Amino acid sequence: MNPEIFRQVYKYLLVEDFLIYKLTGVPVSEYSVVSSTLLFNIRKEKWWDEMLEFLGIGIDQLPELMSSNEAVGYVTGEASKETGLSVKTLVSTSAFYHAAGAIGTSNIVPSMLTEMTGMALLF
Repeated sequence: MNPEIFRQVYKYLLVEDFLIYKLTGVPVSEYSVVSSTLLFNIRKEKWWDEMLEFLGIGIDQLPELMSSNEAVGYVTGEASKETGLSVKTLVSTSAFYHAAGAIGTSNIVPSMLTEMTGMALLF
C-alpha cells in the first residue's frame, strides 16, 4: 500500500456518511456509527489521536461528529436532480442499527446483553 494515497484522501466516510455527503454536501458522521471504526475513542467521545497518528490520517480527513437525529442540511440541487428528492428534504444523522436495536430491546442498563447477528447475501 502506498501511504501517499491515504494522505491525498479528502474525507474518510462510512457508507452512511457518504450518502449524507452526497445528499447535502456536508461530511458528517454520528457517534454510534463511528464507534465501530477503531478510529474513535468511545470513552472521550472524540477521534482517537494515537490511532490516527499511527495510521497517518489527519483529523481534517475525518467527518464532523454529530449526535443521532441531528439535522445536517437539506438536499442539494444536484442531489435533487439525481434522486427526485425535493430540495426541501431535511437530512439528519441516525444511530448505528446495532445500537438502536439494543435500545429497542430495552438493553439500557449495565450487565444486560443483547446478541445481534448480521447477514450478507452473495449472488
